[in-house]
Amino acid sequence: MKDFSVVIPLLNESESISFLAREIEEALNSIDNNWECIWVDDGSVDNSWAELSKLSGRHRALKLSRNLGQSSAIMAGCDHANFDLIVTLDADLQNNPKDILMLLESLDESLDCVCGIRKNRNDKMFSRKIPSFIANWLARRVTGVPVTDLGCTLRIFRKHLVTDNRLIGEMHRVLPVYFHLSGARMAEIAVDHRSRRFGSSKYGLDRIFKFMADILLAKVMSKITTRPLYFFGTISLFCLLIGVTTIFTELIIILYFPGLLQVSLINIVLIIVTVAMFSLSLVMTVFGLLTEVIIRKSSSTSEETQYNVIESK
Repeated sequence: MKDFSVVIPLLNESESISFLAREIEEALNSIDNNWECIWVDDGSVDNSWAELSKLSGRHRALKLSRNLGQSSAIMAGCDHANFDLIVTLDADLQNNPKDILMLLESLDESLDCVCGIRKNRNDKMFSRKIPSFIANWLARRVTGVPVTDLGCTLRIFRKHLVTDNRLIGEMHRVLPVYFHLSGARMAEIAVDHRSRRFGSSKYGLDRIFKFMADILLAKVMSKITTRPLYFFGTISLFCLLIGVTTIFTELIIILYFPGLLQVSLINIVLIIVTVAMFSLSLVMTVFGLLTEVIIRKSSSTSEETQYNVIESK
């Protein structure tokens, strides 16, 4: 039996809460699995908490002290979940709770995560669909992670993928990338996507730039956190080779072109490059050693929370 917790981060979605809660109950009450729904209010300034307080039964709610972002909200939900399987979905009614049943059926013992793909997206073409397509294509090219739709919040995964690594910043944008880079076994299935019924999207066109910054960070962090000394050591070696090359260039000029020894732009550039590359090589080596020490020392404090729950029900 697959028992699971549904985690729903939300920000100013008061109009959607009662509708979504009813849809979740209609979709899940017919199955034999034990389940719970954890709503995480990420610092809403509307009536979201009042609406959450009306929910009962298998619904629970957490209120964060302020708006900390979707990553912290998901982290809080996972920390308070009673079950080892986590389903996440948006609170704006664009995800269909009925698809949770498909996710459950798709997740077997050979998989750690199943991600949704919004096949027929009900979003605006130029402000949402095209930027999302470009961002996902770039993400696959940069990271090598074969995830089709990173922007789809509807997914199921084993809780340890989040609680072992801890979510910080805006990691929720590229959560499947972190899962894959940590060795998780993943699959994808097509899910329903509906038009937004209430309010407006919290994201704009600037999201594509933030998204790509998160992708680059995920790629670099996967190298640094697993092999920091190797990562910085490779950069150090590259800088060292450039420095050695400039020294040999200077020697060749001294031995074979003594007429060029007078002060010239070429000599000045070579000297500057040599000093800069040797210095950078030394700095990268020190960075590698320091990062290695920091990561090993910080492993014992990885369980610290990045949020503050001020109320729950």
